[in-house]
Amino acid sequence: MVIQIQHRRDTSTNWTSANPTLASGEWGYETDTGKYKIGNGTTLWIPLPYVGVQGVIYDYLKLDPMGCMVPTTAPAGIDQAESGAGAGNYVYGLFTYAGIGAPGTGNNLQWRVILPEDWSTAGLVSAKVHWLPTAGTASEYVKWHIEATQLAEGDVISTAFSSLGTCEDQLLATPAGKVHISPACTPQAIAGNAGNEVIFRVTRIAAQATASNQGIRLLGVSIKYIRTLA
Repeated sequence: MVIQIQHRRDTSTNWTSANPTLASGEWGYETDTGKYKIGNGTTLWIPLPYVGVQGVIYDYLKLDPMGCMVPTTAPAGIDQAESGAGAGNYVYGLFTYAGIGAPGTGNNLQWRVILPEDWSTAGLVSAKVHWLPTAGTASEYVKWHIEATQLAEGDVISTAFSSLGTCEDQLLATPAGKVHISPACTPQAIAGNAGNEVIFRVTRIAAQATASNQGIRLLGVSIKYIRTLA
């Protein structure tokens, strides 16, 4: 007797769209690429590595204050500063304490970027905020909220943002002028139709603990996303 075994199979696009969790030891085969994955019972399809491929392939994008598109609720200013004679200079977006508000309503900056054609449009994206205070104490906090939307051909430019989460960061000891790098927000997928044009928005929002009442200088945002190398 010949026994035929068929594993779960579909196109790479359909696997990504469904993004299922394969059971432990379960195979998932891509009919159009010839690649396959084996489940562990907990990891979703997108971050699950292909057999024979070392892990998930990540890429990074830096959002710089001078590269931003400034909306009507802009920070108090975008400026440059000299850190000292013979020392490094930097560009920043100033986020005031008075400008704290709900996501998208307080001081915020937006960036419109074109991601590579092979970026995983349903993949998980995370962000870290690079910033520095001009004053404050180690008992204070600053909280950032990250949003994004992806646009495909024919989408209206006013497509709503979806949340990528919050990054709450505590000031270091004697923090004035020191670079602070927030913890990464919890990775989330960007809502919207699959497209490689993406708009990111960063807002300074009220912190869960005491927020510094000083102006906070945003230096940039590091975006981590997944590529397929297709």
